Formats: sequence, structure tokens, C-alpha cells
Amino acid sequence: MTQQSGKVFCFDSIRERLSKGKLEEIFSEYFDKVDKNEVVEVRLGGKSFDLEAAQLAAEILPTLVNLRAVSFADVIAGRKEEEGHGVLRVLSSSLESDQLYELDLSDNALGAKGVEACKKILSEQKKLQVIRFCNNGLAADAIQLLVSYLLEGGGPTSLKTIHFFNNLMESEGARKVVPLLELSPELEDLKLASLRVGQEGIEPVILALKNTTLLKALDLSDNILGNRGAESLGRMFPSLSNLETLILRDTSLGDKGARTILLCLERSEIRLKVLDISCNELTIESCKILAKFVMRQTSLERLLVEENEIGSKGVAILAKALSSGAHSKLVELNLAENSIGAAGAKALFSVFVKLKSLRKVNLSGNWIKQTAIEQLEESLAQMNRTEVTVSFSDNESEEEEETEEEEEEMNDSLENFIGTHANMTLETCNHSKNEEVDSLENEFSKVAVGNKSVIHN
Repeated sequence: MTQQSGKVFCFDSIRERLSKGKLEEIFSEYFDKVDKNEVVEVRLGGKSFDLEAAQLAAEILPTLVNLRAVSFADVIAGRKEEEGHGVLRVLSSSLESDQLYELDLSDNALGAKGVEACKKILSEQKKLQVIRFCNNGLAADAIQLLVSYLLEGGGPTSLKTIHFFNNLMESEGARKVVPLLELSPELEDLKLASLRVGQEGIEPVILALKNTTLLKALDLSDNILGNRGAESLGRMFPSLSNLETLILRDTSLGDKGARTILLCLERSEIRLKVLDISCNELTIESCKILAKFVMRQTSLERLLVEENEIGSKGVAILAKALSSGAHSKLVELNLAENSIGAAGAKALFSVFVKLKSLRKVNLSGNWIKQTAIEQLEESLAQMNRTEVTVSFSDNESEEEEETEEEEEEMNDSLENFIGTHANMTLETCNHSKNEEVDSLENEFSKVAVGNKSVIHN
């Protein structure tokens, strides 16, 4: 967000109902010490306003001539609907047009009537770069109204950050967001998470990204992509070369969808810093292509693969890829709840040895016996890697550890994989052997970075 440096007004962390008298006292104490011209951001969240308190705030806000960011998040908790909407209407009507760059209306029970109460601030602040609507109870009718206000007068918008989280959007509401995405070419950060959106709703959203060539962060977690959504997203990657953070947690990918995503990423120019594919029922089959993918992704800082079923064999394959010496930036590795035994945990020591950047490893919720954990912790201490935090909580289940025969089989499988792929480089990686990539090759050849026409089956 382009914003002047200056002071930020915010309340203490105590949640309470706020009267006009209490607010007068807070404002008086604050502005006795701070020049109003220095205030560039106001956060009113955490206090529940009555109408009188809202009217006092509405008198103060216009006097802050350099105000650029406002949070009205969580300002009507416990209020009856009519009073709460009245508070929002008063607050949203208090600011000059085109004054704000950032607006947060999260954690208010908005619904369509609440959005209507905020019409003035949504329709008149045409310079907004950041908007957040998280945990607002927004269904399709509210989304349609909100988007119509934001696009009142036509586009394009100046939006760089759009966050919708934990709403009742569903597929119908997701389709209502499409015009906003299509008219936000400067978008860099998009979060559409925990919205109950199915494949029929997520695909139009993905196709709307064709104009967002500046996008750096994309979070579609806790919606349903499946393989169909994965294929649609894969077709967008040539246009999203600036993408750095991809969060696809709990999106029903399965091995097939994950393979599609990883192969399409591999063929693109994208270099990720964060990849989260947790909670997708992935097995060792996904881990094989993930290992090949991470060998090329040398900019990775956080890799999250928790709550899958990759097992010790999958971890060993992934560990070998990560310990190739090229991942000098990896800080966090999350492999919690993956049915990993002691052999898989031990395989990670090659990562600890090679990756001096590593600071956090999560192995919680696996099948690692206490004796093995103690050995691993002792070895870490001997390696003098005290800066590395390794979580082993909730391990040692009743599941049996790998037998010697199974461990030997795992090592044979690992050696076979390593022998096949250890010399893989950007120049020598043969994409033509990947059927999924071949099936999309014609489409990729027609989609240049920044191209605004994307072929979709």
C-alpha cells in the first residue's frame, strides 16, 4: 500500500462495549500527545460501538486529513442488527471521497443489509488498494451488492489486495466476485479461503485471473478444486510468472490434482517462496513429482505438506531432493501427520546437514517412537543445530514402525529414484515424458506471459 509514514491510532486489547464518554476520554488522552496531522491509520476494532460512540468517531475521523487506512473490523459485537447497521452507516459516511488506500470491515455480521449500510465508503473510495472482508457471513446476495458498490462508476480498480475468508460465499457467490477480479489488473494478493466454493464456482474465479499478471500471493484453501480446478489453475500459470506464494491447503486435490498442479508449475516460469499443499490426501506418488519440482524451486522458503499420507518412503525421497545443496533459503518444512516412522525422520538428517537456513521442522502427529525421537534430538544437539526447532508432539502411536525388510525396501526405492533424477537440471529435465504436461502443451504454447486470452475446455 502506498501510504505516508505516520502515527497509528488503535485501542488496547481489552474487548468491551464502548460508550461515548469512554471514547471521549480515549481520544482526548491520545490527541493531547499526537498531532492529528500525523495520523495515517485508525484501527477501531475490538471495541463494540453504540450509536453515540460511532457519531463521536465520525466527528473525529474527518479531522485526520492524512488518514489513509481504516479498520472498522469487529466494531458491532453483541449489538442488535438495527443498531449495528446504524453504527456501520455512521462510520462509513464519515470520510471524504478518495481518501483511503486501505479498508478492513472484517469480523462484523454484515450480510446484505450490513453491506448496504457501508455503501458510501465502498462506492466513494476509488483509490482503495487493500480490502478485507473476513468472517462476515457474506452470502451470494451480499457479495453481489458489495462488488456492485466497489465497481460503481466502472473500473478498473486500484486494488492490490483482496481478502475474503470464512464467509458463506459458496459457488454462486464466487461467480459474483469474478467482475471485481477482471477489473483489478494491479492485484498482487488474493485470498479466497474457507468460502465453501465447489469446482463449478472456483473455475470462473481462476479464469478471471487472466488479467492479474502482477499476482504474487494466491490462497484458495478450504475450497474444492479437485483435478478439474487443478487443470484450470495450471492453464493460468504462464500468465502468473510473478507468483511467489501458493496456498492450496484442503482443496481436494488428491494425487491426480497435485500432480497436475506440480507439472504445470514446473513448466512455467514461476519461482515460489511458499507452497502449501497440506490436507489433500497425497501419497508417495505425489511425493515423487513434488521432489522433482522442489529440485528446481531453489527460492522456496516454506514448504507445507502436513496432513497427507506420504509416509517414510515419501519423506526420504523429498529429503534427498531438498538436500541437493540448492535450497539455501528454506526456513520451514511442515510434514506433520503424514504416517512417518523413524526411518523417514532419520532421512531428514541430510536436510539438517545441508540446509543451514532451516529453522523450523514439524514432525508432529506421526509414528515416531520415543526412543527414536531421543536419538534424533541427541544427534541434532551434536550437530550444534540448536537454532532449529523440531516438533515431535503427538507421536508414538500404536502403529508399528517399519520392519528391517520394509526399511531396506524403502532405501532401495530411494536409491532407484535418486539414480534416475539426481542429475536433473533446468536444461535436462525432460517434460515430454509427463503425459499430463503433454496434454496441455498446445495450450501453454498459446498462452504467453501477460496474454489476456486463455484457452479453457
